[in-house]
Amino acid sequence: MSRREETAALHREHILSAAEALFALKGFDATTIDDISKACGYSRRTIYAYYQNKDDLRLHAAQRGLIALRDDLSAAAALEGGFLVRYRAICAAMTRYRRDFPCSARAVDAASAARLQSDELPPVVRRILALGEEINALLIGWVEAGQREGVVRADVIPALSVMVLQAGLSALLALSESKGAYIEKSHALDEGAFLEYGFNQLAASLMVNPS
Repeated sequence: MSRREETAALHREHILSAAEALFALKGFDATTIDDISKACGYSRRTIYAYYQNKDDLRLHAAQRGLIALRDDLSAAAALEGGFLVRYRAICAAMTRYRRDFPCSARAVDAASAARLQSDELPPVVRRILALGEEINALLIGWVEAGQREGVVRADVIPALSVMVLQAGLSALLALSESKGAYIEKSHALDEGAFLEYGFNQLAASLMVNPS
């Protein structure tokens, strides 16, 4: 990049980071452009020079989170050691994504809704959807590799199983966040032990001989 492009990219990064932090802290609806302006130290005019509006910021936050998740999952899927080793790494990647990019998943839902409402999508929405397809392809490849290893049942449909698994992992992580104290008190399981139990249950739904 030229120096001018590098400077612009730096400005965009500062603005987006401030918006992400506020969306996570206050929620998307409660955050205003003025809030973002104060947090990042840029004027409203400067923010609008780089992003169309608050929703555009949310979508770019989703894109950034998905890029990190895709790269993390790609590394997980390439690990040596077989299906379960990769599965543990996939679970860790999903956990980091939820922790480090808390507003990304909700923004992805907004992008998916936009796809259903219009055939003419903004470039950032198209990139989000493409990233989603890349992530799905990585996970489908992992399930298919497990079938070739004889670890995953032959009757499992990889594409559908990936959808169910992603939903299950997201729900499990959300449950741990919202009910963690109750679970620890009532079942004597800390967050790590509860997640381990849940991860094992989800893996068992795919496997020939779950242990």
